[in-house]
Amino acid sequence: MIFTSGTILLCALTLTNKFSKRQITLISLLFLVIVAVIYKPDSGMDLYRHYQMLDLFAKYGLENTIMTNMDRMGTLPLYALFFYFISLFHYNQLLLAFTYIVVYSAQFKVLSMYVNDNGYDKKSWMIGYSLIMLTTNAYGLTGIRNFLAFAITEVFLYIDLCRREHRKLSMVIYFSMCLLHDSIILILAFRLMVYVIEKFRTVSQNVILFLILVSPIMIKGMGTFLRTTPISFLKAVGNKILTYGGTDGINSYGGDAGTEIRATMGLIILMLVVFCIKATLNKEYYQRSDIKMLVIITLFCFGGMIGNRVLVERYITMGVMFAIPTMVKVIREGCPQSGYYIKTNAIPLITMVCILFSNICYWQYRFFI
Repeated sequence: MIFTSGTILLCALTLTNKFSKRQITLISLLFLVIVAVIYKPDSGMDLYRHYQMLDLFAKYGLENTIMTNMDRMGTLPLYALFFYFISLFHYNQLLLAFTYIVVYSAQFKVLSMYVNDNGYDKKSWMIGYSLIMLTTNAYGLTGIRNFLAFAITEVFLYIDLCRREHRKLSMVIYFSMCLLHDSIILILAFRLMVYVIEKFRTVSQNVILFLILVSPIMIKGMGTFLRTTPISFLKAVGNKILTYGGTDGINSYGGDAGTEIRATMGLIILMLVVFCIKATLNKEYYQRSDIKMLVIITLFCFGGMIGNRVLVERYITMGVMFAIPTMVKVIREGCPQSGYYIKTNAIPLITMVCILFSNICYWQYRFFI
């Protein structure tokens, strides 16, 4: 209950408008670091195994640990280097604290860039902050690498797609994050798909239709294909896809009724965002590169929910993280600077965010602190 209460309190403090953005950010990060320090993971959690891996790095060094764990990190050098770096401090809780700082700071950074680029007032940042705190699953972040890699990727996706700056550097970051967690390969594929749609506009509708129709079977097919390749990195990706895909993954790899409900709620949020953009905002905004990326993620997850919920749930969570700046626009667009916080037609979206947070509290935060 501590984390749930702390999150609600932070949102309430933010919405009082009595603290600056810097103060709220620092207070939030301090709260998260304290949580990371005092939390003791159960033996069945990824974080528990990560702490054991840090102990191995501290005891045996980089090379010996990699050689004895080739199946885990042999194809992911950035994973090994990152864990080795954290192990040098001989304080395992630093791993989760570092992850929290990076993931939340990255989202705050993207939110601030979006608010500044669109000329919004502080109320918009406050709403975006609340959305981040309510939708980011801090318990799920104990898995470390997946959302750490995506948070860094998200910053450069914004710079790449919205500001259209540093695109070569952004591509380097995307590829680098694939070496921290292989789930980013699909995000990279989505980014390349945006490029294809913008380069060859006549095929954009066909690509979108293709995603809707084949994504339920594409995941397993992709896994089977990659597992047969001679490249060890791609083979490892294929094995992971087949491990987490399908109904067996729901029972064996972190899935439960909460996972399915949470994935469904997250998907509804993404669909509401896309619908609100299409229905209420101008056509030019709908043609933005970041919106195309959001649509692709949403459609892929919509199709992939059939038989691949555990795997797709990760991308739904990433999609919600990516959609938060756009959610701010949907909520605030058209509101006078001194008027109400939200638009009336955004109430369903806000309601779903609150329901999603309630689900996270019930299924995960009650096992947290």
